[in-house]
Amino acid sequence: MDSSTIHIRVAEIGDAAALSQVHRASWFNAYHGILNGTALRESIARRNQHWWHSAVEKLNAEPASIGGRMGGGGARVRQSRLLVLEFDSSVVGYANFGTGRRNFPPHAVSRWGEIFELYLLPEYQGLGFGRTLFDRVRAELKDMEHGPLIVWALEANDQATGFYTALGGEAFVRSHEMFGGIQAPTIGFRWI
Repeated sequence: MDSSTIHIRVAEIGDAAALSQVHRASWFNAYHGILNGTALRESIARRNQHWWHSAVEKLNAEPASIGGRMGGGGARVRQSRLLVLEFDSSVVGYANFGTGRRNFPPHAVSRWGEIFELYLLPEYQGLGFGRTLFDRVRAELKDMEHGPLIVWALEANDQATGFYTALGGEAFVRSHEMFGGIQAPTIGFRWI
């Protein structure tokens, strides 16, 4: 992999079509055979170009939600960022990350960071692009003053669980996520 052709940057509104394409291709590749066909199609359809345009526009329009620490009355404002990974000037992956949705002991006093999504087009998987994007996200989360990190993966997604294990993640908590009314077991991987 020639790293001189890789560029990671903050997502822009003009990336909406590419983000939709990456989401569609990576979800179909990752979850075909794990999620039922209807749930998979519905999940992919919700994240169309219009959805991505609105999501990026909202992130770009609300800088306080990206860098703010506390909201009014002391309530925590959830920080969130969206990065894209370009290869030869084409968006081939993205990561959405920020303040964790919850803290876990024994680090309840530290702010957990969370990678909500990290996806690449299937043809760019297994080439080091995912590790490059993951490392960048870890650095960004440290700059955001987060301590430990959590990433959730569907238990049946061997590719994702293998990826996070290879990156040094420790499977430490289990939960589930609902897809089309069906519970899918998930594993939370952590980095301290």
